[in-house]
Amino acid sequence: LNWICNNVIESIPNCNDFDLLELYCGNGNHTMALAGIVKRVIGVEINESLCESARFNIQLNNITNVSIISNDSSIFSRNILNTKSYISKDNDKYDIKIILVDPPRAGLDVNTCKLVCYYDYIVYISCCIDSLVRDLTQVYTIYLSIYLSDKLSYSIK
Repeated sequence: LNWICNNVIESIPNCNDFDLLELYCGNGNHTMALAGIVKRVIGVEINESLCESARFNIQLNNITNVSIISNDSSIFSRNILNTKSYISKDNDKYDIKIILVDPPRAGLDVNTCKLVCYYDYIVYISCCIDSLVRDLTQVYTIYLSIYLSDKLSYSIK
């Protein structure tokens, strides 16, 4: 996963000073890689067994700056994306500057897509070109530069 870390480091100045929110984090592969280059990470995943795997991954790798939340990403995002901040159960306040989305093949829901546009930095990973194009047409109205990379060979029709 060096590719994602390298792209974030090259694209986001002082990324180590910023909190990152990852929606659809799954078992935390991207979360764990990015934890070493940002201040803190909040990973959100609806599937509790994947959350447990992510928490095990955190423990196995002695990572101390990651929190995993079991929740529907669209519901979670509605609650915090407008303020770009999150207060944990321990009363830690996260000021989120970077958002990473790795949505299912259907892409982002309409509300989440609109809200992520207002973050300082967006990292969008997609396995479906159709939903990527649809979502990027929303995002592109705000952002002037987009980095594209096909990490799944032959995934583009």
